[in-house]
Amino acid sequence: MSAFSRGIGRAIRTSLGRFLAIMGIVALGCGFFAGMRMGGPDMRAAADAYYDETALWDLRVVSTQGLGEKDVERLAQADGVSDAVGSTSVDVMARMGAEQVAVRVSTLPAEYEGGSSEPGMNRLVLRDGRWPSGAGECVASADNPALPVEPGDVVEVLREAGDAGALATEELTVVGTVSSSMYPYTVSFGSTTLGSGMIDQYLYVPASTFSEDAPYTEAYLRVVGAEGEESGSAAYEEAVGAVADELEADAPSLAEARLADVRADAQGRLDEARADFEAERASAEAELSDGRSELDGALSQIESGEAQVADGEARLAAARSELEASRAEADSQLSSARDQLDASQAALDAQVAELDARAGDAETARAAYDQGLEVLLASLAEQGVEAADLDGAVAALGAARDELASAREAVVGAISQLEAAQEEAEAAGGELPAEQLGQLEAARAQLAQIDARAQSLESASASASELASARGAVSAYDAGRARRRSLPARPRPGRARRRRR
Repeated sequence: MSAFSRGIGRAIRTSLGRFLAIMGIVALGCGFFAGMRMGGPDMRAAADAYYDETALWDLRVVSTQGLGEKDVERLAQADGVSDAVGSTSVDVMARMGAEQVAVRVSTLPAEYEGGSSEPGMNRLVLRDGRWPSGAGECVASADNPALPVEPGDVVEVLREAGDAGALATEELTVVGTVSSSMYPYTVSFGSTTLGSGMIDQYLYVPASTFSEDAPYTEAYLRVVGAEGEESGSAAYEEAVGAVADELEADAPSLAEARLADVRADAQGRLDEARADFEAERASAEAELSDGRSELDGALSQIESGEAQVADGEARLAAARSELEASRAEADSQLSSARDQLDASQAALDAQVAELDARAGDAETARAAYDQGLEVLLASLAEQGVEAADLDGAVAALGAARDELASAREAVVGAISQLEAAQEEAEAAGGELPAEQLGQLEAARAQLAQIDARAQSLESASASASELASARGAVSAYDAGRARRRSLPARPRPGRARRRRR
């Protein structure tokens, strides 16, 4: 053994504790270094295995004007693309429990809705519950511990981003929870323009939950040969990047094809609307022809009526002759009526006595009538209805009510037209223009004013009816007094009466 080796051995023996500590530190450092060196590759390998297991997309194509089935077919036929699927998604503000959160709602692969097989791309992992079976049901993320969701929870949609109107329902029932390789991070599901700017939860719903005319908002592509490469590696990026560059180069032609599809769809709907218009016009012309036939029938009725008038004039002449004959008979009956008049004199005297007893009540009623008439005329003047007496007030009230009825009918018709236009706009996924909305509110306010004034006029009409009744009573009293004054003096008992002719 050399002197150097003996010196090392002596140094170790004299400071064995220090030597062992240094050896432990070196071993621990080597272990940490090896773990750190292998941690990244292992995590990337695990992520790549998860992505391959769930068939995660390689490229995502987004269009601000939406995509159609033909666009997805064109993307699927591009060089280097093995598969393409369309999907619709929309960001919404929703109420989940007691919180309002930003939620991304996406289309559930159709294979899950039928429960027949696994989709070829973007598979989900069901953690709890079941898959949705119809509109209004959804599955939610099981990976957000800050916002736990369970089957049976209800999600109330409050507002869509940009008020897109993509969803056909405002209430979604959670029937299961899932994990998605599209959202690998549990602390963030992406950004949005709603709420805090971060997606707090994601939902998958059947395609029937979206409106029928809602287009695809994105298309997911699988690249040939990318599945065999590790996600994030240079080879993977090269394979995917080549297809992405080719699609970007073809973007103008794809956009032109999309525009042609939109125009063709719009033209088809226009042709359908034109056909409906022509059918309605033909129906209207048929109704017009029927109306002309009815007018011709009415003209025939008028001619028949003129003949009836001529016949009536002839019968009138005959009636005049009959009247002359009846007049002679009436003279005879007049003589008999005079006797009855004398018999009625006693009853008239009794009525005169009753009139005298009611004179005080009549004067009180007259004063109340004059005061009520003054109040009524003043009330009508405040409402813009001018009248000089009760008859004029009644006539003016009738004219005012007729005018209000015509105005109300016109306003109700305008409101019906505006409400029908509003329903059509909402059915089309839009809104009524602000100008027409203002007209609708103004028409409703005008209708309320008309109803209020009509109620006031009805009250005034009731008052006029009461005054007319009071006037009738006073007039009856005055008429009775006048008749009494106009009658000749009753002959005294024992005096001969005038001989009748």
